[in-house]
Amino acid sequence: MLKPRILVPVNFAPGCEETLSQAGLLAQQAGAILSCLHVMETKNVLSRALALGDQNKKQRREAEVALASFVHKVFDGIDSIPFELIVSEGDFVETVVQKVEELDVLFLVVSGKSTPDHPSCIRKSDHFRLLAQARVPVLSLGELRLTKLQHVLVPVDMGKGLRRQLSALIDLAGSFELSLTLCSVIRPSSIRYEEACRKRLTAITVHLRNLNFSCRTKLLVTHRDVASEVLGRTDQFDTDLLLVQTSTSGDRSKIGQVTRDILQKSPMPVMTVGPLCHVDAQFNLPGVGRIFEPVKDTFPNEQ
Repeated sequence: MLKPRILVPVNFAPGCEETLSQAGLLAQQAGAILSCLHVMETKNVLSRALALGDQNKKQRREAEVALASFVHKVFDGIDSIPFELIVSEGDFVETVVQKVEELDVLFLVVSGKSTPDHPSCIRKSDHFRLLAQARVPVLSLGELRLTKLQHVLVPVDMGKGLRRQLSALIDLAGSFELSLTLCSVIRPSSIRYEEACRKRLTAITVHLRNLNFSCRTKLLVTHRDVASEVLGRTDQFDTDLLLVQTSTSGDRSKIGQVTRDILQKSPMPVMTVGPLCHVDAQFNLPGVGRIFEPVKDTFPNEQ
């Protein structure tokens, strides 16, 4: 059986050592290969054509040496993290997305929001482009160091996208032993709507437990905004990682406001599942598929 791959872009910027170090710990836990990618950025067709010429070979060799030196320094004395070194040219996001598909990557690891104590080594615009365009989940690291992945909190939207979110969980669980908490945040509404949401969460729990997941669910009825409610529950659920959708709207190129708020406010790592991530075939089966149909906040003849 082929080992999974975890891909981490490396650009030698401040904060990159910490990102690489945490990615290495996850690869070690998962028994995965850590793919360390350095992108020599070229911005247009002409520069990309020139990048193939002889004048660029020296720069590429220098980049290969620098990448090897950087990675070996971070993992000095650690023998149990298998890694590979990759240098490529092109637009940063396009190149990362391409390598994800070529290497059959499990997920990406990038630095998240930038703070004085935890500088990000990725531009904010590139970060959001990756969240929207990557065909695998993107793990954005936070201020709290992730040394072991075990307890995952999954805020689910009772409207759309749950199949894709749970497909990412199944892939993740193939390499990590996970304890899951699924929560759905809804505003106080009709009793029938709350009961429908509760029944849906119960059905999802039963399905996941039949797949041998350790899983619990919680319906949170509140006037608070979703991001604040979710982040306020992370200690209660012993959370190591949040797993969210990028958006549940029709515009797949945009990052939803709830996801933006969680990424901005969360001190812990956040894994996002974008609109191009795959849906496990089991979730399209007629019997299973009904479990994940949207719950509507409308009921006829109800006062």
